[in-house]
Amino acid sequence: MRQQQRLGIIWLALALLLTVLLLWGLRQRPSIPFGALASWPFAGKDGEATSDTAKEHEFAAEEISLVKTDLQGSSLSVEASQDGRIRLSFLNGAEAGCTATQSGGRLVVTEKKKQGRQDQELILRLPSGYSGMLKAESVGGRITVTGLSLPELAAESVGGAIQVRDCGLELLEAESVSGAIRADGKFGQLRVETVSGAIDIASTQALRHKSKVESVSGAVRLCLPERSDYSLQFESASGTFTDSITGTNGRKQGSSVNGTGSVTIAVETVSGALRVEKSR
Repeated sequence: MRQQQRLGIIWLALALLLTVLLLWGLRQRPSIPFGALASWPFAGKDGEATSDTAKEHEFAAEEISLVKTDLQGSSLSVEASQDGRIRLSFLNGAEAGCTATQSGGRLVVTEKKKQGRQDQELILRLPSGYSGMLKAESVGGRITVTGLSLPELAAESVGGAIQVRDCGLELLEAESVSGAIRADGKFGQLRVETVSGAIDIASTQALRHKSKVESVSGAVRLCLPERSDYSLQFESASGTFTDSITGTNGRKQGSSVNGTGSVTIAVETVSGALRVEKSR
């Protein structure tokens, strides 16, 4: 009888221990991160479930006017979707640190911390003619946007490069602390700034609105159509500027006017040179 009592006490102690561990684990569980969504229906407005192995989530583009990403280490690639919907997918474990919120026409993807791998990446697919705004922010990861036509792209990176390829943008707003900014496509207006990275922008369309390009220590190369109308104002502490379209050269500060000069372009650097060339 005593032996049975001892066994009963042991089993009771084990049950209590397991209960305590279970309750502790539930309290430590994060609030619906992407890493846990594989076995949960997605908590966004669409409410679409994902399979046990899926790492992609989709949304109705017509319900979202702003897509924003705020990443802490993972890289971001943005490209055109094939079916007119907004899609998010993840590579190399990036989903484990990401959460998403869809509310009031906004889709916000946030990465609180990097999971340790250097090749983690978030892939965002938007309709090629998406009418909303894209705001992309990353600390330590690159930002690449390819093949999209958007009213506005605002990209900000700390420690990573920003690349815009074959895009049509009414406004390109890009800011980088230590990475280069490179963009090609059709642009209506530029607001571009770097601290130590180079800026290389090639537009096959003439700028239509007042634009500004700033760099502290990086060189600036700006390619524009030969028939563009612009009045370019250049200012630098120690840099030089060359405009091969108008044949103007100078040092430290100066101006260059092409056509009617109706669009003002301001370029400021501390030690970087400026080159204006004819776009191909």
